[in-house]
Amino acid sequence: MTPAPRVVIDTTVWLSGMHQCNGPNGAILALAKNRKIVPITSAWIMEEVSRNLQKFQLSSWDHIAAIHDVKPETIELSEAEISQWEKIPRKDRHVVAVAVKGRAKVIVTSDARHLVNNPHVLAVVEHVFPPEKFLEWLRNSFINQ
Repeated sequence: MTPAPRVVIDTTVWLSGMHQCNGPNGAILALAKNRKIVPITSAWIMEEVSRNLQKFQLSSWDHIAAIHDVKPETIELSEAEISQWEKIPRKDRHVVAVAVKGRAKVIVTSDARHLVNNPHVLAVVEHVFPPEKFLEWLRNSFINQ
């Protein structure tokens, strides 16, 4: 049996998945909850989620419930581990750093424009997908085996 892929779930996916659980982002959180994927996160990502809850009309209770349900593997990152990714846009460095340290195969994000075709990212992570493409890849690569 193929092990579940290790996946960094970015801020945008957490927020949209909590806000609209029937959409693709909600499906990703459900896959993580059901251990079809191994969700990877960091305090940096979780803090970013906390800062943006109100934009999605969510409360800190929604955030706590999602973390409790999904039970992501939280990777600790230092400033040095993040700052070494200087060829990555500053706002995305922590995502790449957690993917590398957490041995993630995939980063899934709704804000992929700086990461998808970045050769510095693809040198250390196999795939960067928006949610819909991730679900398609997962279906074709793992679930239908």
